[in-house]
Amino acid sequence: LTLGASEMVVYGVRNMDMMYMIPFIPFWSLQHYLGDLDNIQLSFDFDWKINQKINLYGAFLIDEWRPSLTFNKEEERNWFAYQLGSKAKNLFINNDHITIEYNWTDHRIYRHRFEINDYYNHGYPLGFWAGPHSEELFLNYTFEKFNFLFEINYSNAKRGLLTEEMLINQYDALSNNNFERYSGGDESIILLELMANKYIYKGLTVHLGVNYIDWNNGNFDPYS
Repeated sequence: LTLGASEMVVYGVRNMDMMYMIPFIPFWSLQHYLGDLDNIQLSFDFDWKINQKINLYGAFLIDEWRPSLTFNKEEERNWFAYQLGSKAKNLFINNDHITIEYNWTDHRIYRHRFEINDYYNHGYPLGFWAGPHSEELFLNYTFEKFNFLFEINYSNAKRGLLTEEMLINQYDALSNNNFERYSGGDESIILLELMANKYIYKGLTVHLGVNYIDWNNGNFDPYS
């Protein structure tokens, strides 16, 4: 069993803050000392090797945590995301591999009251690919048979709105607690992919496959 913990900080409009260079002092404490202007995230993860065939892994991310308000339903700041997955090999037949994973993100993570402190790079979230206010169930299964590598992929993803009004409301206790997930519209996509791969000669591989895609509300703009 491997356990991990980490902190991340994003800030801007000033030079490198030497306060964050002090060892053994949590970023979370320093951020409060500096006036709560920066964006701090804490994360915890684990990797559990159950046996020679199966690994279980997961991660839990906390954004804008207030320990004193953790169990206060009126003013809680429990903004979080989590991941739970498992990888296995030689489970059904020899040389097969399977990965199943679920990701869930709160609509309040990654973004900050000051845009320069967002966990984004040119519009793309630094973390789960679908960003905040989303979730995905993912499955990948590969196996070798008859000198072919067969692959099955399944993804069921969904995401909701990320408007400026939601960003303002997440810092207001009353508006925050009245929010209903995926209210106001959402986008979802289901992907099923079947592939057969054949190695021919010196790096030449032939791929043959078919995709089934069910995409609902494809013109969805989460920021509208």
